[in-house]
Formats: sequence, structure tokens, C-alpha cells
Amino acid sequence: MVNIFSIPKYREINPALFTVVTFPIQFGIMFGDMGHGGLWLIIALFVFTNGKMLTKIGGGAAYENRYLILLMGFFAFYCGSIYNEMFSIPFDLWGTCYKLYDTGVEDTSKAGATLWSISRTEKCYYPYGMDPKWWITSNDLVFVNSFKMKWAVIFGVA
Repeated sequence: MVNIFSIPKYREINPALFTVVTFPIQFGIMFGDMGHGGLWLIIALFVFTNGKMLTKIGGGAAYENRYLILLMGFFAFYCGSIYNEMFSIPFDLWGTCYKLYDTGVEDTSKAGATLWSISRTEKCYYPYGMDPKWWITSNDLVFVNSFKMKWAVIFGVA
């Protein structure tokens, strides 16, 4: 990946070492999904157990990159657990700290819909990850995608 841009000249630092170390983490932050990350982990375990056989049938590249595939799967699974996503669907593991109430008032912007009120349960702290109620808010994609993008940019710059 680094050599696509240019090969470092004499007395220049080769950024490949930094890229290889941070790529799986950055991949996990941007890809973050427990289902897809779990599939990457299963593929990596398959490559670990059947690597010699894969090299005989033309899968040598997968065997050579088995640690990278394993780390990509691990970090994608880990970040997916923070985002509470499995196969791009919200995954509600511990419930929520918010309750929805039907106000009984009709929403004038949508035919047949009613307005909802939401309240937070006192002294309730979500134990890990993102509260799944963010997925049903009117700004669900704005908040979740903004969170993911900011986290990826902050980590990338750091």
C-alpha cells in the first residue's frame, strides 16, 4: 500500500512499518461490525489451520497475510461491539437507558403517525458501547456516522 504512492528514497523513513501496525485498528474503526468481523475471524482461523494446504492450491497470499487478516477481524468485531452493530443491524445486548412514550398527538408531517416522547431512566448507565436507542432517533445516521467518522479521523491523525 505504501509503495503505491512512492518508494522511500535514501535516508527517508519508510512508513510501511507504521501502516502495517495501525492498518488493522483503522480498518476496525471504519468497518466495525460484529457479524462481518466475526466472518473475518473465522476466515483467519481457517487460514491458520489449513494454511499449508492453501499454499498448494494457490492461496499463498492468504497464508502470508494470516496475522493481518486475524487482526482485521478482531478489531472489526471489537469496534462493532462498541457500535452495537451486527451485519449492519443494531444489536441490542443490554437493553437501553431510554423509554419511549406515545404522546397520542398526531404527527402533521407524516400521515397516520403519532409523536413520541422519550425519557432517560435515572441512574442508568449503558455498560459498554453505544445505546441502541440512537438507532431510532430522527438523527440516527447523522449521529452514528458522525461518531464513526470522528473516531476514525482522530485515531488516524494521532
